[in-house]
Amino acid sequence: MLELVRRTEHSTIGVTDDGTPNGKLLGMVTSRDYREGKDPIDMKVKDFMTPFAKLIVGELGMTLKEANQIIWDHKLNTLPIIDKDQKLQYFVFRKDYDSHRENPKELSGGDKKLLVGAGINTRDYKERVPALVEAGVDVLCIDSSDGYSEWQYETLHWIKDTYGDKVLVGAGNVVDQDGFNYLADAGADFIKVGIGGGSICITREQKGIGRGQATALIDVAKARDEYFKRHGVYIPICSDGGLVHDYHMVLALAMGADFLMMGRYFARFDESPTKKMKIGNNFVKEYWGEGSNRAKNWQRYDMGGNESLKVEEGVDSYVPYAGKLKDKPEDALALISRLALIDDQNLASHYICVASQLYTQKPFSHDKVYGYILNYLSAEKVCALEAEDREFVEHFLMNIEGMPQQLIERYQKDREAYFKKQLEQGVSK
Repeated sequence: MLELVRRTEHSTIGVTDDGTPNGKLLGMVTSRDYREGKDPIDMKVKDFMTPFAKLIVGELGMTLKEANQIIWDHKLNTLPIIDKDQKLQYFVFRKDYDSHRENPKELSGGDKKLLVGAGINTRDYKERVPALVEAGVDVLCIDSSDGYSEWQYETLHWIKDTYGDKVLVGAGNVVDQDGFNYLADAGADFIKVGIGGGSICITREQKGIGRGQATALIDVAKARDEYFKRHGVYIPICSDGGLVHDYHMVLALAMGADFLMMGRYFARFDESPTKKMKIGNNFVKEYWGEGSNRAKNWQRYDMGGNESLKVEEGVDSYVPYAGKLKDKPEDALALISRLALIDDQNLASHYICVASQLYTQKPFSHDKVYGYILNYLSAEKVCALEAEDREFVEHFLMNIEGMPQQLIERYQKDREAYFKKQLEQGVSK
């Protein structure tokens, strides 16, 4: 039992006649029923568990409000719910009630259950999807680095033919208009955009495929809007990859994303399931790609058999530990303030568009690209680049559609002042 507690990190255990989650309830064990290190290690569970006769239980079919009232009236932490045959169905916890109150904006349904999504592949979906639907999954997503394939088309068709609109299913990933239209016609409810842009993804290096994230996002967003005009169906797109800091969210949203995939961003927090570790003097959390050997998700890429991944498309890494997500309201405030800036001042969106195109069309380093954004494409930042890079930046600055003339004039004035200063200091560039 102690091993079970350590493995699951749950201290409340229902004891059933056959050891299954839905067997006949015989009793219950909590952390208050034993003292590790004090009680004999060979003591049997039946000797210290709270037997069924002493348990307060709820009946299957009662409302959550009724269950919570029993918990409150009897000062319980846990209420087992059983059916007419005394078989355990589930537990209702006091801490869940407290959690709902503390997190009023949690993503939950009318029954107060958290919404749950599941990743599937294009191999065993005929077995996996029915099991997930029966378990109550709310949304499915075909998980693949390259979604523009016949396998995804067939998977989408089968799910829609079998379940219709009972379950939402997303597909991807794609990086161009053809890929979007292909999956949209197959019945995808949403489509993920991005190949190789994730911090722990090495698809581009391993396979030589992919596209700059911003270029892909802008292109697919255009396809989404055109598809809506043709068919009257709006299919949301998700920007997947390359989002590390809060202002990266603004970039993706400004370029047309409807929602964001932020694995690395969320992996830093306590709420993510990976272990917190100390390396040197810093606390970190583990983070790895689903295409890595560590994830052992070979069905996503491999051709089968007992061998390891033939082509590894992800790596192991660590991310700086950042505490609890709920304790980081400044990230949300920063996002809102930046979005407000874009909404109120069109210039800001132009800055983002220019910098994003620079980032995707040419392999600039992050500090250069985001320097342009944070400093509003200051001439000093641009002119400090090597001649080839500077010409590339200026080409976009001068030719991007809708760029305000006053911005161009300001840049030219600042550029002239910059080089005049360089000449006075004896620097040739």
